[in-house]
Amino acid sequence: MSYTIQTITTSYFGAGVNCYLVKTDKGFILIDTGGMKGREQVETALLEAGCTPQNMVLIALTHGHFDHADNEKKKKKRFGGKIALHADDIDMVKRGNMFLQRRFITQVFLNGVMWVMGVRHFDTFTPDIILKEGDNLREYGFDAIVHHLPGHSRGSVGFLTSDGDYIAGDVFTNLKGTPAMNSLIENKADLIASVEKVKNSGAKRVYVGHGEPFGLPMV
Repeated sequence: MSYTIQTITTSYFGAGVNCYLVKTDKGFILIDTGGMKGREQVETALLEAGCTPQNMVLIALTHGHFDHADNEKKKKKRFGGKIALHADDIDMVKRGNMFLQRRFITQVFLNGVMWVMGVRHFDTFTPDIILKEGDNLREYGFDAIVHHLPGHSRGSVGFLTSDGDYIAGDVFTNLKGTPAMNSLIENKADLIASVEKVKNSGAKRVYVGHGEPFGLPMV
């Protein structure tokens, strides 16, 4: 199965947030949708790539945080395609609270910070497809295995292709040319284990949610 991966990067609070548009023999798969502030930019990129309501086959999320999932409902309404997410992040997107998995006092504080920064709305939604460890996206024309990668969020996942490309969401960042474990951590032990899972996966190239792709093994 042939495919190409196009990176669509939007700016959120001065940092880049990556979405990945995968073109396959069966159509297009959008992995992550970006935040609300990048909505028009992402839609323009989709249309320029030839992605339409007739050939969008899937919208898959690496996790449920607002900067990766806030356009989900509107992307589905305009372009079609079923929405796929891991079960452990469903409550987060249904309730519009990306810090739902943290202690209540921490939720209040962090959501307050988001409010001050201007994040005052989250498009809530319910996914159509529940992703789980070992699933394959082959039926959508993309020979990629789903890996559960908790730690940044409980329901974080990555997609490892048969060609060795690994779309890993926010397990890593690579903002300064040096790949590193993501600093926003829900469970440190889980995230460390997920980092090792990616490193030992046999992948050749890792695509991250923030920053440039990098090769494996890491130097």
